[in-house]
Amino acid sequence: MMALRIAAAAAMVATVAAHGSMITPPPRSAHGQKYDAANKCSCTESGDCYSNITEGAQYCGVGCLGEACLYYQIGCFAGCGTCSYSGKDLYPTPQDLELAGNCQPIEPTLPEEFRSYNIDSLSSKGDWTKVNPWRAPGTAGRGNPAFQPCGVNSGWQSAHPVRGSAGPGAGGAPIGANGTDLPPVGPPTVWQAGKTAEVEFSIYANHAGGYAYRLCKADDHGVPTEECFQAGHLEFASNTTTIKYHDGSRQPFTIPARTVSTGTWPTGSQWRLNPIPMCNCDQGAYCAGATDDNAEEETAAMEPAMFHRLLQEEVEGKTCKAVTRAECGTQPGVNTCLKCGSGATYDCEECCPGCEATSSKGYTYCTCGKKPPAPAPAPAPGPAPGNKCETVLEEMCGAAAKHGAATCSNCLKSHWSEITAAGCSISVAEGFCKGGGPSPSPSPPKPTDHCDTYLETTCGAAAKQGVSTCDKCLKTHWTQIIASGCSEKAAVAFCSGGKPGPSPPGKGSQFTPYPKTYLPPGQTSAACPTGLMFNASWPEGSGSGPSPSGYGHMPYSMLDEVKVPRDIGRYILSWRWDCEQTPQVWNSCADILIE
Repeated sequence: MMALRIAAAAAMVATVAAHGSMITPPPRSAHGQKYDAANKCSCTESGDCYSNITEGAQYCGVGCLGEACLYYQIGCFAGCGTCSYSGKDLYPTPQDLELAGNCQPIEPTLPEEFRSYNIDSLSSKGDWTKVNPWRAPGTAGRGNPAFQPCGVNSGWQSAHPVRGSAGPGAGGAPIGANGTDLPPVGPPTVWQAGKTAEVEFSIYANHAGGYAYRLCKADDHGVPTEECFQAGHLEFASNTTTIKYHDGSRQPFTIPARTVSTGTWPTGSQWRLNPIPMCNCDQGAYCAGATDDNAEEETAAMEPAMFHRLLQEEVEGKTCKAVTRAECGTQPGVNTCLKCGSGATYDCEECCPGCEATSSKGYTYCTCGKKPPAPAPAPAPGPAPGNKCETVLEEMCGAAAKHGAATCSNCLKSHWSEITAAGCSISVAEGFCKGGGPSPSPSPPKPTDHCDTYLETTCGAAAKQGVSTCDKCLKTHWTQIIASGCSEKAAVAFCSGGKPGPSPPGKGSQFTPYPKTYLPPGQTSAACPTGLMFNASWPEGSGSGPSPSGYGHMPYSMLDEVKVPRDIGRYILSWRWDCEQTPQVWNSCADILIE
């Protein structure tokens, strides 16, 4: 097995989120949606969002029409047939490889000049992306009939994976549903035999790497397989890619395309480098130039990482929602803000008692070092907390629960602030969706004034079973843990056996900028102020995807021309994006008629 240098608690800190999809021809996973008011990330302003997920200003924009960007596969490694469908670690861990069928990644086959991430090996962790799909394009999933050429809804095969928290899933299918099972969205796109055709994709949030287009002859009696698509790799018809801005801000223009057919699978198949460089640090975003002896800057850079990781589903891309004093809790972005500011991003002006405002990376939010004082008792006795919780869960998500745990889980996320305000605990809410019914849960352990005592009481048994089990315990009890006064660093150190947790963004961390910037003299990058992974094809063509307003704000797409085979008939087209930053593969599939 290839040797890996693993941070002891990478699974806790270094998580990532990114997505993209084919948009031309229209993929089945877009469910017929267009780039209109219902799919723009501003749809919350007009109240006509495509779905409850899009309603949170997430999974929207050009790169995720109809939530098509939620069809992908996680935990896929170079040369390994099986994906883990579990965890979302930035740095691969031994458990990731174990869950991927005891995977033994192959050595990179991609020529060095086509790398897209840490291309000069300037990371303190060395060449840590060498196990990821783009380093041997097309080999992840090779030889495995179960590998999904059209992706898996949410990237996870189960709503309850071994590691991590599954979801969210796209509407119209449960978590783990195969993209090959989605129905056509209308008449097939017609291509002329022997001619050229346009294909196009867009990025919701970047992961670097490269992509290819493949055809499989449609079969009325079977499901298309990865092996079939591998036999139908398409060749590109030109050496340029057209950049199309869908917001009307500029006319289409072309950039040089970088096509590779050496070191790819199948042998000689053509792939193209994703032309959008990410920012020049391991995380690829939020790169901070703090040094180890600058604690204030380190803390400022560390907090957004925790904020994004813990609250990605509930907060990122949303605006602030205030609560009353009686509703104050300790969960940042959910029940800790008394008065919202006027900012377009998450902007809190006044925090709940016991919480402090933190402003960094475009967000102003509240972090709570201790549990806020309990509200004064109501003048008249009301219903018991358990009864109130039951009532709210039934009112908010009763109908969703009848459609399955995945639909119910999405409902919980959409109404989480109301549910927690009703006194529901995480375990009660999850039990409701699993069919256990909304029964009051035992009171959570009361946080103590001593972080170490509380950690030992809450997660001591889990820690004895290993870092990953302890990690899951931390996530389950995170609200109570921070309320007990624990810092993120202390919690991570506890799970790693008392050893120092990952350093904050100073020397040797995932946020430390590489010394090489790839910025032309005198040029800056709004998306990546510290620099890029490689040279950008145009000044605005860079970044990870998140803007100060959240994800989904890359308003452009990449359009290529491919050579159409001469064999007429019905086909399915698969777009495959092999990532280099992470062990993930994105897919979209569309229906084609060649005549």
